[in-house]
Amino acid sequence: MTYGSQNNQDVNEHDALDSLRLLSAVHQAQQAFIRGKHTVKEVFDVLLERLLDVTASEYGFIGRRLLDAEGKPYLKVISMTNTAWNEETQALYKHYETEGMEFMELFSLYGEVLTSERPFIANSPAVDPKRHGTPSGHPPLKAFLGVPICGENAMLGMFGIANRQGGYNEEIIAFLQPLTDTCAVIIDALHERQAHEAHVEELRQANEHLHHKEQFLRSLVESQTHYLVRTDLEGRYTYVNEGFVKHFGITEKIIGFDSMETIHPDDREACADAVMYCLQNPGKMKTVLLRKPTVHGTYLETEWEFIAVLDELGTPYQIQCFGRDITERRDAERLAEAFQTELTELNKTLEKRVTERTRELQDLNREKDEFLGIAAHDLKNPLAAIKMSAERILLHYKRETFAIIPSVAQTINMASERMLSIIDNLLDINKLESGQFSVSPAECDDLYLKKLVMSYMERAAEKGITILYEQSPKNFTFRADKEALHHILDNLLSNAVKYSPQWKRITVTASLVPSASSGIAPQLRIEIQDEGQGISQEDRKRLFSKFARLTARPTAGEHSTGLGLFIVKKLVELQQGRVWCESEQGKGANFIVEIPQ
Repeated sequence: MTYGSQNNQDVNEHDALDSLRLLSAVHQAQQAFIRGKHTVKEVFDVLLERLLDVTASEYGFIGRRLLDAEGKPYLKVISMTNTAWNEETQALYKHYETEGMEFMELFSLYGEVLTSERPFIANSPAVDPKRHGTPSGHPPLKAFLGVPICGENAMLGMFGIANRQGGYNEEIIAFLQPLTDTCAVIIDALHERQAHEAHVEELRQANEHLHHKEQFLRSLVESQTHYLVRTDLEGRYTYVNEGFVKHFGITEKIIGFDSMETIHPDDREACADAVMYCLQNPGKMKTVLLRKPTVHGTYLETEWEFIAVLDELGTPYQIQCFGRDITERRDAERLAEAFQTELTELNKTLEKRVTERTRELQDLNREKDEFLGIAAHDLKNPLAAIKMSAERILLHYKRETFAIIPSVAQTINMASERMLSIIDNLLDINKLESGQFSVSPAECDDLYLKKLVMSYMERAAEKGITILYEQSPKNFTFRADKEALHHILDNLLSNAVKYSPQWKRITVTASLVPSASSGIAPQLRIEIQDEGQGISQEDRKRLFSKFARLTARPTAGEHSTGLGLFIVKKLVELQQGRVWCESEQGKGANFIVEIPQ
């Protein structure tokens, strides 16, 4: 990026080319990360290379900001220029090239960025009080710029670059914002990926633990003392083994007692069905789950296998029941079911988060593609005009025919204004979406509005268009952010002139009207009505979206980026207001802005 005494034409050309190179690097890095064909280090190596290239810096690094066990920040390098000056330092660089070096010293130039979370410039590092020093043999440090990489809620990392001829300034920091934002997105996504991998590993370990527990419970259940009882065909106990007596805390006096009385009332029907099955199918076994009462007043879950005992004639005369305690097994099964349910819900949540994050990355990638498309397409034409004009100046200068120069200079000026308009819109969007644009309402009067509108009358007159200004009441005051209001009117009036044919009229009406919600508190209402082409119903659905390209076209071939109305909507909403359009195709358009007071 160029700053200094070069002529404006060279500066604009160099800056535009640097912007394209920077945006190209951002686009390539995002594509590489999303597709997963390159490692994170390889992606950041490309970003660092382009960062050094567009800033004309000698060396630098990009790293993550992490916290140690005591909560102190430190830097873990992802990509770093190889500045080794001997075999020992070259071996050290190779050793940490993949894993990444860690820098813990906070009293340093990079430490200032880690602790303050703000950019830091040291154009005379040799005398800077924050300088910690460099090892003997290290390349000289003549200038340093450190920039934090921030996510939505926290600082994620930083990059540092060094030794740019002429040092660094705030303009370079602003110029590098797209790259800084991209680094933040990739590092944040890296955190999400690592968290996802950690969660998957946690689930794997939990599954393994559950499997071991199930094996333990299975062996425990199988080793329990089994129960053996017999009943006659009336259901009275004729025999109980020691395990049954010991486990249920009863005595052998239970012989002759009705077995149904020792079964949970809700399980008695299942027990009777099992007995009937065995009587009808001699020699076949029937398994049934029964709850048996204990001396503590609780019920024990048990599993029983019923079979009929036959006499010498093969006639059933008793029912033999072999049982075991399955309480532990049932608890384990319920635990497994609960865990499986929780695991399913966790997987659903994780899948939803991954889907949402993927969609966010895809949306961001699509926006960057559109951004590159605008930068490549809309900046190409004015750059070509400037280049052609420069060639004409050189040609006529050699021929000493200087009369052509004023008109060529006018062409260069118009092309430069067009490029500046594109860049201003892109910078405005960056400020709005990153939260750097804040509104400060101030007291304004109707005269301020009138002056803003009148400033566009000369531009409209070039197309034979008349701008009328009306207001109600005759004199009034209101509160609004002046800079935001200027941007809003600039975009709306510029569009009205752009899309109106020659010799038409534009009417601007300003008034104080009751609030739609309260009906009492006033709000500022501005209407801009043109007599242009109008807007179709389909176009109105995406009228205020970013990079919107509508079917209507400027009537005199004027330029449009599709960003102006998006900026208007953002600025109005920052002031708690609303903006909309009323229009029919072929009958002009009326844009209405309301800002509460």
